[in-house]
Amino acid sequence: MKIDAIKRFHDATRFRPFAIRTAGGQAFDVPHREFMWIVPTEDTIAVAHPDGGANFIDASLVTEVELKKRHKR
Repeated sequence: MKIDAIKRFHDATRFRPFAIRTAGGQAFDVPHREFMWIVPTEDTIAVAHPDGGANFIDASLVTEVELKKRHKR
């Protein structure tokens, strides 16, 4: 997937949580825009874990970005 397509979800005016899915079948949740960074020179995405770790994902391996369902208030 192109990095620009992923960036649109991240930079949306009304951010909604989403998951990034890779060709290997892994899913990485992005509950808030502060949990994801884009390294444009390498087309790499960093997704932080709530426990302090992070995954670095090559954008070319992303197959889908899935919006998460909104929780009822």
